[in-house]
Amino acid sequence: MALQEVVWPTSLITKMLPGARRITWVAKGTPADKMGLKVGQLLLSVAAESPDSDLVLAAQLTPMPESIFYDEATGATHSLQEARLPLGFGTGPALNKAYGLELRKGTHYGIDVFDPWIAGEVERYAPFVQDFEAALLPRKAALLGGFMKADKREAAMLDSTDRWSQLGLGLAHLAAGDFDKAWTFAIAYEDTLSRDPKGSDMTHLTALKFYIAARCVLEQGDADKARDWVQRSLDFTPRAVPSQRLYRKLMGKGFEGPPMPGAGDVFPDMYELFQYDPYDIVPRTEEPLRLADHVARLEPGEYGLVCLLGRYRSNGPFLDDLYTLGALQTGMSGGPVFCHIVHSFKDDPELGFQQDRRAQEEFFREKGVRFDVCYDPDHAIGETMDVRLSPMWFVIRAGGHVSSAGWLRDAEILEDIFREGA
Repeated sequence: MALQEVVWPTSLITKMLPGARRITWVAKGTPADKMGLKVGQLLLSVAAESPDSDLVLAAQLTPMPESIFYDEATGATHSLQEARLPLGFGTGPALNKAYGLELRKGTHYGIDVFDPWIAGEVERYAPFVQDFEAALLPRKAALLGGFMKADKREAAMLDSTDRWSQLGLGLAHLAAGDFDKAWTFAIAYEDTLSRDPKGSDMTHLTALKFYIAARCVLEQGDADKARDWVQRSLDFTPRAVPSQRLYRKLMGKGFEGPPMPGAGDVFPDMYELFQYDPYDIVPRTEEPLRLADHVARLEPGEYGLVCLLGRYRSNGPFLDDLYTLGALQTGMSGGPVFCHIVHSFKDDPELGFQQDRRAQEEFFREKGVRFDVCYDPDHAIGETMDVRLSPMWFVIRAGGHVSSAGWLRDAEILEDIFREGA
């Protein structure tokens, strides 16, 4: 699997830029690193389509006819043909002018617009103030926005139910140096979220809200409150680079989050748990799932995976992680020797399943994604491991030692899995 330099017409590159994704991180020692992918490069297309986050995940599990990478600095274009995208890199929207126009029209937008913020690219959001404003205004108001009074225009944006655009506008104002407006729209995001019957959001959005608040109160001279809020930001997303930088500025030292549960130790609970069928969730009557039996099969250099999950298949990040699991199992030698999903919700496991669960299960079954599901109704293992967020994946080596923990597609876990001599 190697990249080949190709020549693409400038007009075609320009056409693909609005939907391009910028590489935000590359994990050392992974297939993406060995292929030569670099932070800042653009993924222009996958199978002749704009590569949204779902397509990138799918392309790591299913070979694609062609994927095109573009280096803005050198103008070089490279093609990956008849192959899967390699594991070990992350992407976010390119955040260029063309993307802003799509954002304004509401035709190219998703929660992953905030991924570049996690990677530290705060300044890239400054040009998008007007684009987020246009996304927030009702269509008629957006067309007449230039003729609306400023107070009515802001009121319309604050009344919007599009909380992600409110948060995006807060970030764009922060990047542009308007701290008052940044604060206003961060608060608007919180107010809109509080009116949502479900009342929850992704952890990195909560982290961004606290980061904006910390920057704003620091601008007002309240360093104590800024320290508190940047700490809360990192509690939700420890890998958020802007929050890490602000923490260092305020504390005079780098952020050291709580140690990963069990990292470096032997997994503390060699459980024996009742099993379910991995896809249809039908109770089994045979022997319980015994972790000790599977750990005993590990040879030096091999690994197994244990995932502690609150509710089976109801967690969006868990569904994303299944693509990575499938790529590890089917795309290369040296995949996990075993994979256990520990479901720990006390109600009937059928409750809360997504309506498209059957279609998702059929997709992963056909792709050969394999794992065992077991039931820990009292969440005893999660409490023993002090797990507060799910899914939490553990890479387990010979002797039951935990070598890393986190989301399966995180750079730290992938670096650990592909580390030579592990």
